[in-house]
Amino acid sequence: MPDYTGPEGGKQRAEAFKLSKKRDGFKHDAKAAYDRGDKAAAHAASVKGKDLDAEVARLHARAAATIFAYRNKGHPETFIDLHGLLVDEALRFLTQRLDALKQGDLEVVTGAGHHSENHVAKIKPAAIALFKERRLKFSEINAGDVKVHLK
Repeated sequence: MPDYTGPEGGKQRAEAFKLSKKRDGFKHDAKAAYDRGDKAAAHAASVKGKDLDAEVARLHARAAATIFAYRNKGHPETFIDLHGLLVDEALRFLTQRLDALKQGDLEVVTGAGHHSENHVAKIKPAAIALFKERRLKFSEINAGDVKVHLK
C-alpha cells in the first residue's frame, strides 16, 4: 500500500485515532450509565469524554498539517494532493488554496478511493461539490485527479 501520510503523519494520525477511541469509550460509558439510571456515573464519563474533544481535534489538526506538507512538498501552488487527509481537512486545505490562487488552473489530486472504506471515494465528491458551489469550471483528468479552471 502506498505511503500517503509519511512517517510522522502516520504516527500522529494513529495517536489521534487512539485518543478518539478512548474518548468514544467514555461517551459510550456515559450513555450506558444514563440508560441504567446512574446519573452520577453518566455525568462523570461524559465530562471525561468532553475533556478529550479538544485534544483529539488538536492531534488530528497536527496530523493533517504534517500529512499535507509531506504530500505537497516540492510541488507548485498550482498542484494540491489531498491523499491521506480526512474529508473536512481536505476541504479546508483546498478552500485555502482556491482562495489564494484566484486565477489559472489548479490540479487537485483527490484519489480515486481505492484505499477508502468499501473502495468508495470520499474526497473527490466533496471537492466537486465545493467546485459547483463556487461555480468553478473543472474537468476530470482521471478517477482521482481533477483540474479546476479558475478565472
